[in-house]
Amino acid sequence: MAVVEEYQNIYMTKEDKVFEYFKSVIQAVKKTRCIKIKCEKITEELQQAIASENQEHMRSVLQKYMHKYIKELELSPYIKIVYIHKEDYERLAMEDIKTQLWFMIGFVYDYEAKRSVAKEIIKKCLEKTLNQKEGFGKEEIAFFLR
Repeated sequence: MAVVEEYQNIYMTKEDKVFEYFKSVIQAVKKTRCIKIKCEKITEELQQAIASENQEHMRSVLQKYMHKYIKELELSPYIKIVYIHKEDYERLAMEDIKTQLWFMIGFVYDYEAKRSVAKEIIKKCLEKTLNQKEGFGKEEIAFFLR
């Protein structure tokens, strides 16, 4: 089992790495406490949507946040917006929508951290966290921290 876990850590997909990066950003923000309350407040509706288990509500909240952050999302080097037909979107599994909501939460934390006056403190904490994770090379860490 340890071999499988090691293999999974070393050979993460790009999506997995972005997800791990976002989880690390959230950890760094919470550890430094600089903008923790602000980020929690901004993402509260996203977290409630996930907890609701209501696909229609989850879609609605996700669309609201995408509309709010569309310019920033389109400029993000690690988020790709894919436009699909309404019928295809409505057929997405609940787990896929939840994953998108979690990505949005991570994106919001990242966006707010990079705009924060404490961004250098958060960045140092984030760098330390990413260096401790297997599967992230120095170039990838530098990419995420820019």
